[in-house]
Amino acid sequence: MAGPILNNLAVEAFHRGDVRREDELIGESYRTAERFGNRDDLRFSRGNRITTRWLLGHWDEAARAADEFIAECASSPHYLEASARQVRANLRLARGDRDGALDDLYRALELARQIKDPQTLLPALFHSARDLALLGKIDEAKELAAEALELVREHIEWATALGTINPVARQLGIRPQVRDLVARASESPWREAALAGADGDFSRAANLYAEIGATTLEAEARLCAAEELIEAGRRAEGDAELQKALAFYRTVGATRHIQQSESLLAATA
Repeated sequence: MAGPILNNLAVEAFHRGDVRREDELIGESYRTAERFGNRDDLRFSRGNRITTRWLLGHWDEAARAADEFIAECASSPHYLEASARQVRANLRLARGDRDGALDDLYRALELARQIKDPQTLLPALFHSARDLALLGKIDEAKELAAEALELVREHIEWATALGTINPVARQLGIRPQVRDLVARASESPWREAALAGADGDFSRAANLYAEIGATTLEAEARLCAAEELIEAGRRAEGDAELQKALAFYRTVGATRHIQQSESLLAATA
């Protein structure tokens, strides 16, 4: 029973806004399952930790773990394959692998629809809408975003996860709807970060994600902040946020975001 208990504690840590502690608890769950030879708990912990390592900014580790986990699912399907593919889609997109990102994105969505559980389907919809918008597939992104918003209305406890879609919410014309739904969620650090993003205050969102330990989301929010600040004529503030985002993206080899950041820097020089 130790493994499931540790996993439940990890979920609680996540909802409290402590990704670092969540990751530690998943690691403990993994070691406990390994010690007792519990293969199911071991695999579940491995699958869960792909997301926390990605959020914490350990992209190479997350990529290797996702590759291994997804390969295993070819012969032994698992509930967490969808989330592993979501992480790998984000990594591939950030590193310039458009086709690979699309493959993972569509497969994750297909798997999530088969499972039908909102805690799997909603993240798949959020991530897919975000990634498709970033890839220029706006109509498709709008359809998935509309589906996600409707599902959140039925499961308001998941509204804070709409922070995932904030970077493209203005582009998709859904910022007011996102803010309205997030405002109805229970208090949490995730809610505050999602509200800040829905308000267009990505600098505050980035600071909140930094406190949560979600380094990857922090960098994305800082890049969004830079774009909006520069657009508003606040170039010095925008450049400051841009430099922070760029420093992170260079360490993880996010070629797409590096190019985007450097283009913004060149435009403001």
